[in-house]
Amino acid sequence: LVRADSNLNLYPCSICGRNFSEDVLPRHQNICAKTAQKKRKVFDSSKQRVEGTELAQLNKKAVHSNTMKKKSWQVKHEEFIRTIREARKVQTAIASGKPLPPPPPPTFNPDYVQCDYCGRRFNETAAERHIQFCKTQHERVPRGRGDTTAAQKQAVRTNVLICFVFFVIFFCLLICVCSFFDLFNVCNFFSVIRLHLRLFTVVFSYAFPVSFILSLLSFIHFFFLYNHLFIYLYLLFNLFL
Repeated sequence: LVRADSNLNLYPCSICGRNFSEDVLPRHQNICAKTAQKKRKVFDSSKQRVEGTELAQLNKKAVHSNTMKKKSWQVKHEEFIRTIREARKVQTAIASGKPLPPPPPPTFNPDYVQCDYCGRRFNETAAERHIQFCKTQHERVPRGRGDTTAAQKQAVRTNVLICFVFFVIFFCLLICVCSFFDLFNVCNFFSVIRLHLRLFTVVFSYAFPVSFILSLLSFIHFFFLYNHLFIYLYLLFNLFL
């Protein structure tokens, strides 16, 4: 050590050249030696310029994605090891004749974000796009519901009309057969046919149930009793429609 000043009793540091008293100098030299061994970080001027802008957020996302890739690789490796262990347990159980162990619980990447609408998992970048799309799809009103209802109603009407036509044809054939064996009721045959054709005009009207019942009763009475009372009632009823 070289004496710097006899009056102040200060001695220079051999590393940085600064002057210290005799009792402080040893402690300073230890600290100064450790500090000199550390490499000083290089000042990043580009990082300083983009601080507080949108570019800084993009850089953070890029760093975060690299970290997620490392975590994803580790998770896949652990899952692979777990699968091998479970397969060995199954092979051991089969070889020894013991019951098979229960299947392992399903695994998923904890870094992935689950969609609230479909239950699938995505990373943060894909989840932002998918969740918005999936939400729009679930909120969209299904198309064609009104057309389906109208088609169903039309099909019901068609089936009812077909059943009614077959019913009329059946009764007309029955009348023809009965009139063929009863020549004295030819006039009644034509009158009943005319009245039954009149029934087509009130198929979908408010008087359809009443006219249908009267027609049915008139046919029954005509076949068994040869009485025209119900036919006349039916005729009078249809005159006021």
